[in-house]
Amino acid sequence: MTEHYDEIHGFRSPGEFARFQKWLSTAIKNGDFEEIPVESRYGNIENFEERWFRDFTGVVWRLVSPEPPFMGVFLIVY
Repeated sequence: MTEHYDEIHGFRSPGEFARFQKWLSTAIKNGDFEEIPVESRYGNIENFEERWFRDFTGVVWRLVSPEPPFMGVFLIVY
């Protein structure tokens, strides 16, 4: 956790994930996040969609899309 954002350890529904993606898209447009290349996959799972972002403080985050029964995550990488 940073002073600005919290990790998400599972999205409760497809709607919650869609709202998060919309929020993140706005945050990127506002310059709060930038997308960067994925350096290593979450748990070496190749089948899940994964994107990495750097926030304005320099913290790198991973967003792994839900794929039931996995609920997805938004976690600090470093």
